Amino acid sequence: MKFNQFVTLVERLGEIPTNEQALKIIRTTLELLAELLPAGHCDAVRAELPPEIGNFLSISAVRMGQTFSLGEFFERICEESGETMQNVVPQVRAVSEVLRESVSEKVLMEMYAGLPDEYRQLFDAGPEPSDGKSQS
Repeated sequence: MKFNQFVTLVERLGEIPTNEQALKIIRTTLELLAELLPAGHCDAVRAELPPEIGNFLSISAVRMGQTFSLGEFFERICEESGETMQNVVPQVRAVSEVLRESVSEKVLMEMYAGLPDEYRQLFDAGPEPSDGKSQS
């Protein structure tokens, strides 16, 4: 997938008004995911993304392997983007959906293995669970 295609899909799926805002949500989401993943888990994902998108997964090893809840993940994206939680949730789900479609299943499984279990719901296909719980 090419850079412009990735951004445009996130913009459309997340109902984000502009490419600039879509890119900001993509950057923030991927940078925070990179903080959660243990060192080395980002490399395979980054290799399968357009370089301009994959570079958002390049962070200092000091910041990798952090632990924070899914709720804090969304709160941090709200702070960084200046968006409300109501807007951020579908926008982040759009990023995760496009990410899921952009990388191989093997790489996606490696990424899942490096994330806390509650984050799996970000990448599950289909509509967001109405009760906020992961569908098993």
